[in-house]
Amino acid sequence: MGLVRTEDIKEIAVHISQGVLVFVHKSSRKIMAMPEPEEGKNEWKAQCDKLEADDKNWLKIKTISMDDEIHLRKGFILEATDQHVKKQLTNALNRKKPLRNFTQVVESDEILNQHWRNYRKVAYQDWVSNYIIEAYNY
Repeated sequence: MGLVRTEDIKEIAVHISQGVLVFVHKSSRKIMAMPEPEEGKNEWKAQCDKLEADDKNWLKIKTISMDDEIHLRKGFILEATDQHVKKQLTNALNRKKPLRNFTQVVESDEILNQHWRNYRKVAYQDWVSNYIIEAYNY
């Protein structure tokens, strides 16, 4: 697989952040975003299975795991400079339903929310880049 362009990484990261299954053609780098439909799920699943089985030509980019989501949020906390915010976010991650709690804290402050969205965008791009590198041992 040739080098994946920065624009492709950004596009894949957006899809992955929305929970969309993504396949990348290994030679053409064509991106197939496969959002799960409301109807026709059997057709969708059959198409996904076909692409996944053709791993000679297609790379499946998995969705980010819960552990990776938590790790991403912990990285954001480490970058925070306000100790009160750090404590709130850390407490949110230590309770039941950590992702929901974290989101509630972040969304309660407009500036914090914007910082989080910017951080998350870059972090997802890094995650996608690392996933592709690991998949092909670049």
